[in-house]
Amino acid sequence: MWTRYSCCSLWLVLAMATVVSAAEIALPVAEPIVEGVSSVSEFAPGAPFYAGVRWRLPEGWHLYWQNPGDSGMAPQIEWIVPSNVQVGAVLWPAPSRFKNGEYATFGYTGTVMLVAPVIVGDTWPSGRELELKIATRWLLCADTCVPGSTQLTVTLRCAPQPSPSTNAPAVYAMLRRLPRRWPQITASVELSPTSAWIRVMGLNGVRPGYLYPRDEGLWPAGYDLTWNSIGQEWHTVVPLGPRRPWPERVQAVLELPERTTAVMIDIITNRDIVSGRKESSP
Repeated sequence: MWTRYSCCSLWLVLAMATVVSAAEIALPVAEPIVEGVSSVSEFAPGAPFYAGVRWRLPEGWHLYWQNPGDSGMAPQIEWIVPSNVQVGAVLWPAPSRFKNGEYATFGYTGTVMLVAPVIVGDTWPSGRELELKIATRWLLCADTCVPGSTQLTVTLRCAPQPSPSTNAPAVYAMLRRLPRRWPQITASVELSPTSAWIRVMGLNGVRPGYLYPRDEGLWPAGYDLTWNSIGQEWHTVVPLGPRRPWPERVQAVLELPERTTAVMIDIITNRDIVSGRKESSP
């Protein structure tokens, strides 16, 4: 029996079909190198490891983050694995922001790796190989956009102890670049009919950079944030996007340019603030 895991909903597939018909008219071919990767060449039942997809993108092209921004489409990854194999959520490195006039998108250039934790049940038969089947779709963009898709298979041997693969250094280097949580950082948002006033506390004097919400449509990706410090807090105001209602908790990646890193924060919505508060318009 096989189990399917998908990191994206059906509407992404339907949207991609629309993009295909538009993109096939007359576009230069952008051919990324796409391959399945794993942190191990031999796995041990019960011992977690990482597996996923690596894209080597042509120069000048980019792939999208889980929230693509004002346009675009996040990569879709579907796992087809035996029922006693568990695959966790895809891990997304911090994105970059690509500005084009008043609009912007979020994504990656160069070499992109998206992996997920995998664990094989203790009942896996000794000596039996494991096939991880991965179906992936993506949208690659520069001045134009080209959709792509492929099916990959990662085959691993079963052993009493796991053995690292040749891709292990690259996998763990990517994992070290994932946004981390700083326990001292807290954030909240107060809403008006047209804007959101975001406060971040606990940065200890470090100036924040761009704030990437995981949810789409909260505010325009093309809007440039202006941060102001008030005591130990940093404040910014953004215009509201089309998403309604605003979530109770927003997960977001906050750039810290002075530290050349990014952190994951939870922005808690303050529902007690009346909508008529006075604030500078974004």
